[in-house]
Amino acid sequence: MDCSELTRLFADKLVSDIRCFTDDESRTRLVMPFRRPGGDLIDVYVRQQLDGSFVVSDLGESLGFLSSMGYDPRAGTNSAYVLESLPPRYGVELGRDGVIRKHVPETELASAVQAVLETAIAVSHMLYLSRASVPTTIGDEVEALLVRVEVPFISGKTLIGESGKKFRLDFAVRGQKPNEGLEGLVKTLSAESASGRIQAVNSAFRLWSEVHSQAGMAASIVDDRYSEWAPEDIGALSKFSDVYLWGTDQDRFHDAVRRFAVGVA
Repeated sequence: MDCSELTRLFADKLVSDIRCFTDDESRTRLVMPFRRPGGDLIDVYVRQQLDGSFVVSDLGESLGFLSSMGYDPRAGTNSAYVLESLPPRYGVELGRDGVIRKHVPETELASAVQAVLETAIAVSHMLYLSRASVPTTIGDEVEALLVRVEVPFISGKTLIGESGKKFRLDFAVRGQKPNEGLEGLVKTLSAESASGRIQAVNSAFRLWSEVHSQAGMAASIVDDRYSEWAPEDIGALSKFSDVYLWGTDQDRFHDAVRRFAVGVA
């Protein structure tokens, strides 16, 4: 494959993954196929001015993201220096209001979108300069939720399946009456490739088919934030467990665990 064909294919894929919306303030929001640490997609906003020029910005969402993670890059000498070095590198402004922006004529609009996007990515990844910031696994996040719910649980529960084979669950939640004596069993699934997803689903399906009768609650937690899981995969897991997509169902899982732990149907 020559360079022109490869470039065309990449450009087509990139454009097809961009989503575009216009809000009530006549501001256009571009949802870009690039993510911040943690998986959120990055938005770039475009608004036309009365003189026909355009302001492209992130509306302060990049620094807002860092703030939501408990990290202020302006608070430290080294991190503040890194933050201040980014705008001139990409040819944008970083206002005192925390907004990354670039004011351009229409002929430079595409370049401005790219510049703001690149700056937003760079600012967001400053999270890793924080000593307290370590990328977490789906298991870490589920465990943190169980701690917040304040339910009794153990990690790394091992059960003997119907075939006599040993199976390891990520978490087991202890229930009260009428669930006393039963445990809420939790299995997490994550994968970065199609083959990895197939392997994860097959393994979880085998597990649940052998131990579901021992579960007061059976929960499959699927990390869908970084890869797309096929409907048939979700369907297979649903035969023996309740499936929770971590990108959208955290509140539902929170409520289900709490109800089980306190014995509410």
